[in-house]
Amino acid sequence: IWNKMVSERLRMYGKDRPVEGDLVLESKDVESESLFDLEGVDESTLSGANASEEQESDHDKWTKSHPKKVKVLAASDVDKYSIFDVVLPLPGVSISYPTNEIGKKYEEALKADGLDINNLANKNKEFTLSGDYRKILSQAEDFSWETIDYKNPKGDLQATDLEKIKGSSDEDVRRAADKEAAADAKARRALKLSFTLRSSTYATMCVRELLKEYVEEAACGLSFEEKPGESE
Repeated sequence: IWNKMVSERLRMYGKDRPVEGDLVLESKDVESESLFDLEGVDESTLSGANASEEQESDHDKWTKSHPKKVKVLAASDVDKYSIFDVVLPLPGVSISYPTNEIGKKYEEALKADGLDINNLANKNKEFTLSGDYRKILSQAEDFSWETIDYKNPKGDLQATDLEKIKGSSDEDVRRAADKEAAADAKARRALKLSFTLRSSTYATMCVRELLKEYVEEAACGLSFEEKPGESE
């Protein structure tokens, strides 16, 4: 549902700036992308599996009051934040929802799955979702790039940690790989990207946005020589 709601948010309101009714985190001190990133929290605690009847677990507390507090943006607030501050919720019993059209989309999506947005509690605590908030967009940090010329399409382009410990450099690995290339191997050029992403963000999506191309070819098992639609 969260993925669908992000798509709806970007389709309806764009990706340039926040809009009235969006949600942002109130505190910069609790910016973890997941509850599992919060100090001292593990999955068994969240599920309530280790909680005794006498002692209220963190899961019980969070189904009453979530540790991440959010603010609903008024029209006067939108210029104080960027699109990278906007969060959308994973549905749960202690969650606030956007007050713009996206809130209605959540209700419709949950209803389609037979769920009531105002009644997500379950008699079995393990099936009661506390919910969470995640930022809809993230920026790559520490970004750098370089081009690499090579010939062997199956050779390594950079040294592993073990090879570096043994004294090999990236250049040593590339030269060794090119020596194994066929005599008529054509010259190739690769693009090496380096960047840092926050928790719960994915390098494949970052590369897709940078190249403006789908990056599913490798996942489909296509070889280096094949392109979509050209395999037999």
